Amino acid sequence: FRISLLLLPLALVTVVYSQGGSFRPPSIPAIIAILRYQNSPCTTDSNTPGTCLAQNDCLARQGTPDGTCASGFASCCNFKFTCGGRTKENETIFVNHLYPKTDNGTNTCQVTIDKQPNVCQLRLDFEEFSLAQPDENGQCTTDSFMVRTTVGERLPILCGDNNGQHLYVDMGRGSANPVVLSVVTNGDMIGRKWKVKINMIPCNNLDMAPSGCLQYFRSPSSVIQSFNYGLPVR
Repeated sequence: FRISLLLLPLALVTVVYSQGGSFRPPSIPAIIAILRYQNSPCTTDSNTPGTCLAQNDCLARQGTPDGTCASGFASCCNFKFTCGGRTKENETIFVNHLYPKTDNGTNTCQVTIDKQPNVCQLRLDFEEFSLAQPDENGQCTTDSFMVRTTVGERLPILCGDNNGQHLYVDMGRGSANPVVLSVVTNGDMIGRKWKVKINMIPCNNLDMAPSGCLQYFRSPSSVIQSFNYGLPVR
């Protein structure tokens, strides 16, 4: 005789009980839908990027279920974190402490992105980004956004307004190369606000940018702007 086994993620086979206490296993369509869309991007009910996961899996990873995906059988999981946070999840959102309100004052806000074995690059999308403007020499002397890696890549220090801009960050192929994002602010004369989407790109994936590229555009035509474009320095 022959026995076929189907191994499922733990979150998918968690038993479900009805109000009467009777066992109710997940249906076959539910299992197929979750397996098909597991870890794929989705849009939350809050209109932010999320990751499609079984609800128990989302909660176990310290995410917040925000809407459904996989034909309603799974949760669109929102991974949002701020100062002092640490993540290893894809489609994570890094926001200022009081987001969606602005922050002011002198502060250092730092988060860590842990390297996953099959991830070689990050793409940081600045969906919202407003810090103090650079000085008359173009230097970020009041506020600064910095990316620190362990692979020797030199990335620019950013400030000012950079809504819609993006950065690619090489993480290398080692398993212990975290990336640290830091926002340093000085003074309380201006409100600061940021919302940075973090995408993890697997090694040898077609979405990878060529090594050393700060930005990468795949469309046949696009508009390339310098950082903090369109606003005069003070």
